[in-house]
Amino acid sequence: MFHVIPKSYRTFRFSSHFQPTIIVSPGDYLLFHTQDAHNGTIDISQPWTDVPFPELDQDSGNPVTGLVSVKNALIGKLLRVKILQIIPDPVGILPVRSYMGIMRNVVSDRLARTVKYQDKKIWISQELALPARPMVGTIGIAPEKGEVPTITAGSHGGNMDDNLVDEHAEVFFPIQQQGALLGLGDVHAAMGEGELTGGGVDISAQVLVQVDVVDSFFPSKNPVIIRKGMVSTHGFGKDYSEAAKIASEEMAQLLIYQLKLSKYEAVLLMAARGDLGLCQACLSDSSATGVRMTFPILW
Repeated sequence: MFHVIPKSYRTFRFSSHFQPTIIVSPGDYLLFHTQDAHNGTIDISQPWTDVPFPELDQDSGNPVTGLVSVKNALIGKLLRVKILQIIPDPVGILPVRSYMGIMRNVVSDRLARTVKYQDKKIWISQELALPARPMVGTIGIAPEKGEVPTITAGSHGGNMDDNLVDEHAEVFFPIQQQGALLGLGDVHAAMGEGELTGGGVDISAQVLVQVDVVDSFFPSKNPVIIRKGMVSTHGFGKDYSEAAKIASEEMAQLLIYQLKLSKYEAVLLMAARGDLGLCQACLSDSSATGVRMTFPILW
């Protein structure tokens, strides 16, 4: 069955306490209409202009559309979300902040360039364009306990900002609450690895996915991505070292479980072909650093 979830059904929390927007079945197709990460507060009427913008907090920024309950999504199973299509709007914004990200003090406070998305390119000006790379920045489910702002990342997913969450990805979430309660948003038409300035090309969009419930293929704690013959585990922590260790430990457990290896043999494989990649590292007080470990699927 096919369902449309309009952007009016948006929230700033992942939580099991909310009534689901809709209840769907495994195998259903969902078209999410998403609002940009700035919740529509920036004037985008004039392309290629630099405009100031307000700083939103965890109660007003980074909205996700949802939350969607999936039948038979039980604790101990995995929610599989297959990203089928990402259709960004024609206009988005590239924000820069003086106090957030790796590159600071480039602007006096907050300034954003209004940019165009056209012909699979990001037009920074009338003369300057670069290839687009649409992805879903925030995607997650209800956490095991309480509620989590959509601006943060963790075992439930959330603000992962992983460029691998694109049209080729299948994202697997260890279900922590019955029904899973899926939400997504914070689409970028393109985003540099690590989210250098605390944002990419932030843009409203439509995202078509298929959801399913499957058995766990290893005892994972964090989301896993399968994409183009590769598998990626994730870690989230206060800094790169902590997050990288978690992602690496998750990958070791996956290889041990799937290939019947010792931990020593799993680490040998990872040393040869395990790739650590940076997801979220904008150094914001409200968001954890995110790291992925990617490895070829050998099973």
